[in-house]
Amino acid sequence: FNYVGNRHNLNIIILHLAKLGEAWAADASEEILDYMIRKHTVDNRLTPNLETLNGCINSWAYCSAARAEGILEKLTTLQKEEGLLTHLAPDTVSYNTVIKAYANEANTKRAESILEIMEDLYESTGDANFKPDSISYGSVLNAFAKASHDPSAPNKAEEILMKMMKSESTKVNTWCFNSVLDAHASKGAGNRAFRLLKVMEDASLRDENITPDTYSYNILLKALAVSKEKGHRVVTRKGKSHAGEIAVERALQTLDKMENEESKIAKPDAISYNTVILAIANHGPKGASNIALSVLKRMEERFESGDNSVKPTSET
Repeated sequence: FNYVGNRHNLNIIILHLAKLGEAWAADASEEILDYMIRKHTVDNRLTPNLETLNGCINSWAYCSAARAEGILEKLTTLQKEEGLLTHLAPDTVSYNTVIKAYANEANTKRAESILEIMEDLYESTGDANFKPDSISYGSVLNAFAKASHDPSAPNKAEEILMKMMKSESTKVNTWCFNSVLDAHASKGAGNRAFRLLKVMEDASLRDENITPDTYSYNILLKALAVSKEKGHRVVTRKGKSHAGEIAVERALQTLDKMENEESKIAKPDAISYNTVILAIANHGPKGASNIALSVLKRMEERFESGDNSVKPTSET
């Protein structure tokens, strides 16, 4: 690579390469960075800055989390071994981009490790540029939600969420809760998802940023529909009931709540009705077809009243 220009122009090229989301484009971005590193000692117009660094990290984030982290490691090596670019430090965006890249690969170990690096740096320096934010934690939660290979992922995700709730400096939002709900749903943990949604509803009374939305309730419905807890008995006010029956009852109650949602933030859509019908099919007692038909009728009536989001589908 050989280019006569300045940092501004090269950063623009890196930005456009990052948008392509291809490995060859990320390679080209890193080549530009390496060129700037080689040349900046004789031409300070080519000195890489934070925009250069984050652009290269973002280029690799679309196709290789390890290579994205490698850009951070490259900077550390240059600073420690060659005394170069000592003015340059990663920021929250840098680390968050790497965490999100690992989350997309469901690599919980590395995502959590990068978060711990941020926490340690912030604790030791007090520099706000290293302070983890809701995106940092939310991305780690998302990694656990996608980690279908890890049976402990939902519990770990919920532990992190509860840690966030207790922290005065970390803002929790709907996305954070939804990620943990996703993790429970992926394991068929209907009861855990139901309890967490209740925590979310209670928290939303104090913080509207945690208000459950349609996706929140749909994840709960999915967790109930695919619940693997159906072989046990649950004690209720009516006596002992199979967990599967409880799952159906809770799914119907959740649909009622969504239909009566005044703010429309969590109004039901076609997925909501289809998932309740699936819960009935999977866990309903004998003769549950009438219950499923009544849900279908509610869906059709809502659609006929003008709500196109609940139009019955082939899945229905």
